[in-house]
Amino acid sequence: MDAVIRWKLRHETEKSNRQIAAQVGVDHKTVSDKRGELEATGEFPQLTRTTGMDGKERPATRKAQKPATPMSKAHASGRLAFDL
Repeated sequence: MDAVIRWKLRHETEKSNRQIAAQVGVDHKTVSDKRGELEATGEFPQLTRTTGMDGKERPATRKAQKPATPMSKAHASGRLAFDL
């Protein structure tokens, strides 16, 4: 199965992980892992866009989420404002 996923990724690079996964019969996370391996080793370039099952183009990577705001010292210690 690994060889089939790699072949699909090399020859149908623009397709989304979910689209390839549906064709091969595996989970999209498995395809994502294989794509990451191929990109990390330079076997094919990192994509900026992929085409989904609906035919729409989307960014290949998601934007990084903003880090959570740090808790206040009072909240982190378990004390509330009215306890101070």
